[in-house]
Amino acid sequence: MTNELRRLAAELRAVDVRKLGGPVMSKAGAQMRDRARQDAPTGPHLPGYARQIVFTKDGPLAVEVGAQA
Repeated sequence: MTNELRRLAAELRAVDVRKLGGPVMSKAGAQMRDRARQDAPTGPHLPGYARQIVFTKDGPLAVEVGAQA
């Protein structure tokens, strides 16, 4: 392994992906929730269904979007 490659590997190991990725995942979750609400089916048999669609963070790097039970 060359010195440059070793330096790059050390720099990448030093990156706190959880800290940097957490806000990005929150924004992505909100955007997916909003899009799902826009695309949600409507009608008298589904009153308020779109409002039931939420997102939760499942750890620092995972987001789950769906309707609340």
